[in-house]
Amino acid sequence: MSWRLDKEELIEGPRSKDVAQFESAAWRLSCDLSNPSRGLKVEPRGNASSDSNDCEHIFGAALLPKLEHASDRYCRGSDLVVRYEATSERNFAIQFDYRVIESSKADRLVVDLWVSVQTHLLDSHPSVAFDFPSMRESDRLFQVDPVIEESKEFGDITKLPTMFDLIHQVEPLSLAIGKRENGDHTNYVAVLLHPSDQEDASWSRATSASSEGNQQEGLRVKLFGDFMEKGVIRRARMRFIATASPFTLGAITKAFLEFARSPLPLDT
Repeated sequence: MSWRLDKEELIEGPRSKDVAQFESAAWRLSCDLSNPSRGLKVEPRGNASSDSNDCEHIFGAALLPKLEHASDRYCRGSDLVVRYEATSERNFAIQFDYRVIESSKADRLVVDLWVSVQTHLLDSHPSVAFDFPSMRESDRLFQVDPVIEESKEFGDITKLPTMFDLIHQVEPLSLAIGKRENGDHTNYVAVLLHPSDQEDASWSRATSASSEGNQQEGLRVKLFGDFMEKGVIRRARMRFIATASPFTLGAITKAFLEFARSPLPLDT
């Protein structure tokens, strides 16, 4: 299984746009490289409608001047790497590395995002945020301690505090989990932030455009924002999980610890 780059013809505007696509046995991913604010579109295989409630839009890049033309993009197996150079409106370069992680469970999709920023001026405060518009107020948000290897004792996962009960708490947050019901089937989703990046991140509720163009509230994770010298590169990691099977507290904690221990990419 690997990413592929395609040209998609447009009726209006530019004649074509670059679209990256990835298909596994159970899931389909697509990304418009000229509009990273939409992020990745995720949907189950066999889904006939692009407006179905099964669709997720993840890793939508927010708080950036509009990114239109990727200076470089390439696919290598399960990796999709896209780079946008600095401009007069944005004094830092940014690179997204989307990586599909092989899972032992056929119904599970795991996607990592490594985001890199590189400053080009002496006084820079680069920041980028990522939207998850389908993460709702009733979804659950909690913290996992990778050192002592246990989560807080909330008990039943359905009794965890909701996202916006904890969104402004002082200590760093680790992950959000949600449930998607559509007709006679249900998908479960999770957003994980690597522990090494939690001190530099903030979680908030944000309004973004849905696939139909409507405004909707969801989860936003903002990274960086502090002063950086010229030529500095910083990276952060996030993981998205979608599955047809319910999460247990033990299973989602285990998934987070596996992510926390995963090695840095050395070849992108």
